[in-house]
Amino acid sequence: MGERLVIVNQINGQNINAIYYHWSNYTQTAVAEVLALSDGIQTYYDDIDNKTPYSSIDTFNLACLESISGISSCDNESRAYYRSVTGEDYDVEKIDRSLGLIHFTENDIMDAIGAAEGTVYIDWAIDAIGRPISDRTRVDLIGVIYRESADYEEDFPEISAQQRQNPKSYTLDNIKLTELDDFYNQLPEDWYDEQENNYYSQKG
Repeated sequence: MGERLVIVNQINGQNINAIYYHWSNYTQTAVAEVLALSDGIQTYYDDIDNKTPYSSIDTFNLACLESISGISSCDNESRAYYRSVTGEDYDVEKIDRSLGLIHFTENDIMDAIGAAEGTVYIDWAIDAIGRPISDRTRVDLIGVIYRESADYEEDFPEISAQQRQNPKSYTLDNIKLTELDDFYNQLPEDWYDEQENNYYSQKG
């Protein structure tokens, strides 16, 4: 069984595509995948010199596709979407599920989310051609963080007393993409949130 991560890419809160990674459902790895995806998308727009014959959403989708491994041979709807945009059939010969498989249609996106053991949501701000505006893009990491109610602290007494002495609170669902790396680097392995009365820990 793999540690299945899905990154759900949204624009204005609407699902645009989802990317499945077979071995990345760990907090550190998930953050690395988000940053790599962002870099890949920016590189795509640099390579096309910000010129595209497609709509902003279609161009964004193609940028995401170019940043990961590909489209699964099982995802007929997503391959049909690719064909409708580019006029070409998609070559599925070299895909690797560990490096990311993208899903474009509502059915394929929901299937991917249903298979996930962890999810990261990115709500992208984009310009007129679909290029991300990074400082207005937000990341939600709640789906790759463990959370346990302190009401059941008898299940993990080895950390409860220590963490209660030094409570911390982190906003995990509205992180600026431009601050994600720094945010992760200061995130502890585990902590107690006194206001929520929950224990949190990174997956890993």
